[in-house]
Amino acid sequence: MPKTINEKIDSFSSYARRHSSEVESLDVLYRRWRVERERDEVLAAVEQGEKDAAAGRGRNAADVFSELRRQLGINE
Repeated sequence: MPKTINEKIDSFSSYARRHSSEVESLDVLYRRWRVERERDEVLAAVEQGEKDAAAGRGRNAADVFSELRRQLGINE
């Protein structure tokens, strides 16, 4: 779920308080925060996908690719 601007500001502010002594500029600190936040979002999505797969939610990849080929008019 996308975070609101206030949640993003709070998240960066908290990160900055914890890590500001480790870097020489606000730009570097912001870039590090963005990289870590994006990594965390990817890991959370993968974990959710694993939970969905274990619970039997989702679709067979072959079926999805077949449907995409049909929609795009790609013949095998």
